[in-house]
Amino acid sequence: MRAEEAAGDTTDAGDGTDADADSDADGDEARVARAVLAVPGVARLTGVLGRAVHIEQHAAAGSLPRRHARVELATDRGHRALDVALAVRAAVGAALPDHPSVAVLVTEVG
Repeated sequence: MRAEEAAGDTTDAGDGTDADADSDADGDEARVARAVLAVPGVARLTGVLGRAVHIEQHAAAGSLPRRHARVELATDRGHRALDVALAVRAAVGAALPDHPSVAVLVTEVG
């Protein structure tokens, strides 16, 4: 799956956000996809639960809002899934300037 495809549908959901914020999120998702695909052991992005790269804003009561990224991927044969997932978490955190929290969902092991 190409990095641009991992960003998913770019149509406006009608939730009142402005177009600049949507395009920034799409750019961030493509940036994350490129970073993930560069990690040794990543075979491809999968998108089993929707988009392969999903970035959202989390705001808990009494804390500052923070973004969260979820990445779905398949690993290559010969690489431990845990090692790949940890490397992907680090790569995604480094790829974005706000260093979001990152969840990696391994949907297939090669």
